[in-house]
Amino acid sequence: MPNNQSETITDLSDELLFLIACCQTEATKEDENFIYTYLNDESLDLNTLIRLANQHGIFPLVYKSIMNLSKSHASLEQFLPDLKSVYSQIARRNMLMSAELIRIMKLLKDNDIEALAFKGPALAKMAYGDITLRQYGDLDILVDEKDLYQAAALIVDQNYEPMDSIEFLKNSAKIHVEKNYEFYGRKNGIKVEIHWRLINSSFLKKFKNYNVFSTQDTVHINNTPLPTLDTKILLLYLCNHGASHMWERLEWIVDIDKLVRVEGTSLNWDTIMILAASLQSKITLLLGLGLSKALFHTKLPPEIESQLNSAQISNLVSFVLQTFDSDLITKDHTSHEKNFKVFQFNLALQDSLLTKARFILHTLFDYSDRDVMSINLPKPLFFLYYPIRILRIINKYTLIPLKRLFIK
Repeated sequence: MPNNQSETITDLSDELLFLIACCQTEATKEDENFIYTYLNDESLDLNTLIRLANQHGIFPLVYKSIMNLSKSHASLEQFLPDLKSVYSQIARRNMLMSAELIRIMKLLKDNDIEALAFKGPALAKMAYGDITLRQYGDLDILVDEKDLYQAAALIVDQNYEPMDSIEFLKNSAKIHVEKNYEFYGRKNGIKVEIHWRLINSSFLKKFKNYNVFSTQDTVHINNTPLPTLDTKILLLYLCNHGASHMWERLEWIVDIDKLVRVEGTSLNWDTIMILAASLQSKITLLLGLGLSKALFHTKLPPEIESQLNSAQISNLVSFVLQTFDSDLITKDHTSHEKNFKVFQFNLALQDSLLTKARFILHTLFDYSDRDVMSINLPKPLFFLYYPIRILRIINKYTLIPLKRLFIK
């Protein structure tokens, strides 16, 4: 992993540097000049640009940046009709989804189900101040595990198609290995995800067990107050969520920059760092903040910046930036190779040798959805899933390859 983050950033492709410039909250003259020069390149393919911006979930910010810059550079107005058409579609969809979120949250509340809206419209309003400035493809709602089946039944009654029979939500083993369940609106085409935990247990066990309902915040959408995650937990969640996907989308880093900026001095960093340490998320938090600082010049207190300068965090930041334009994880790799690279990365995020050891053991031996799907055991026999997993791993990685070898 390279140490020099500034060199890694300048090594990024012009396409990514353009997107990063468009996402700056406080764009410099240099950012504006880069945007202008990039758009006036004769080799520019607007459709490719639109596709890449959508892929990273930041098209609304790209459109707004170009629209604002066109006020002083009239030549950029030629791009606005095509870009506005895409932005308008996103904005209309976001408004439809926001109205549906309000309706579902009211439905749950009327049935005495405590629920928190997070990501999607809630995060867009909290961090961006505008539900149309952040792209989202579904509505995420967190409920307590005890209310899971009732919440699912209510949503199905609202003309939503569940991904599978909701009876599986009564299976404790399945609940143990999953964290969310999807529904698709038959008429509106909206996807709703009901979560009963924020983080998959295989990624971070302590975060899995944290009671996020004990502290809450409120976000107002269309003048309607909706309960949402406490800002401290939201920041930790954003860092953990991005890390669990190896930060493959710029949107997840922009989220952190926007949230930290809008919260400003109200963030108690001492409390945040204590909470991160207790949830074994300190390195993951610092990585998220380091990426935000490196790409978007996020203002952070000196005590946080000093920790970002450590070799460990600097190397992790540089590694993530390097993956944006590299083939570290490509379609050419086998699923085993991809899984191993993700495993290596997640292992590097563990806060101590003890948590590294626990992570390895948990990854190897804790049963997964495939083990649960292979046989449906009653709750008193759940302990048998552990040997079942070991036998399945032996069969997958030893017996099957040996059979193929002898068949040849």
